[in-house]
Amino acid sequence: MALLFKIYIMGKIITIIMAMLLCGCSSVKHYGVFQYDNGNDPIRDGMYRIVDKRGCIRHADGNGKTVIKPRFAFGFPFEEGKAKVTNKGEMKEVPGSGGEYHSWESDESIRHWGAVRMKPHCSMLLACWLIFT
Repeated sequence: MALLFKIYIMGKIITIIMAMLLCGCSSVKHYGVFQYDNGNDPIRDGMYRIVDKRGCIRHADGNGKTVIKPRFAFGFPFEEGKAKVTNKGEMKEVPGSGGEYHSWESDESIRHWGAVRMKPHCSMLLACWLIFT
């Protein structure tokens, strides 16, 4: 009888731990607002940039809902329904800024840059990756 009780209690403990892990992981936000000009990225075309723990850029709508999953090394704000994005490059300090300003430099080849577009007739994004050649 004591063995059955121990198995029952162990099963309950495992169930509670699994529930805590599943609920805890899904409720935690794994991103922050992209910092621009010493503050949060402004909303443009109803979207703003967010960055995950790995430094990948993605976009969220004005309500904070992630619309484009993290996949880009860098992305510009939306402008007229599209945003310029790239998977390559690095952030560099703007000369003479004393480390306050930075720019994104990618391979000079334009093929490393693409764009994501919003569908004009709905609020969802068409997360298509357009390769410029």
